[in-house]
Amino acid sequence: MMDDEALYARVDEVLGQNKTEIQKRNAAPYDGVMGTLPDWVPANFDREFHAIRNRLISTYEHADLLDYIAEMRDMGMQGDRDRGTYYRPRTPFQIIADVSILAQFQEATRLGPVDGLALLTDTEHAKTATIGANNRVGQSKKAKLLRGKVGDDGETNSQIIGRLALAGEYRELSAKELLMHYISELDRLELDPDETHAGDDWTKLVIEYSFKDGRKQITGGQFAKVVSDYRTKKKLL
Repeated sequence: MMDDEALYARVDEVLGQNKTEIQKRNAAPYDGVMGTLPDWVPANFDREFHAIRNRLISTYEHADLLDYIAEMRDMGMQGDRDRGTYYRPRTPFQIIADVSILAQFQEATRLGPVDGLALLTDTEHAKTATIGANNRVGQSKKAKLLRGKVGDDGETNSQIIGRLALAGEYRELSAKELLMHYISELDRLELDPDETHAGDDWTKLVIEYSFKDGRKQITGGQFAKVVSDYRTKKKLL
């Protein structure tokens, strides 16, 4: 069994590898999965692209994701096929929504700034989003619907952490390893996460996110406690 010093060294190594891998993904030419979106794409869509890409590429092969995107575009990104012909998509059901969004980004990039922006802002997916910084207004209104709720289906921040902590693909990760996935999830939820580092102690890292009309924060140590609480409770059930 690894001692604490060796364990933390290994965690630091894994996080460093993950950061390097993300940098490589961003540096690659844009192809729908790798690379980055053009500068003319609004920031909220760009953040969503990176969150979805990083989430999917950790589970699915790059080539497979490109095939799924091509399939989605072939279907018109809306499933517009001959209703008299049975068709079973190759794209796994659980990621169809994410792949559809990546397909929209790819098509918008192909169309260019004028037609591409029109596509992004006129899709069903984008109708509840406001371009750029104005998107914060929509988030504040959504947050007011349920006091203290920040995520999908009215999840609290603690419930978001618990959901990730107990997810099958993340259950064996330490709290420190899980932290980057939590930040990615806040990004997916368009909560505009921001990190403030405090030296080498990751437990003192401060993560801010949008909350109602302002901002709220959680430290790495607080995050670790929530992860531990959820996992301990799960073992006792």
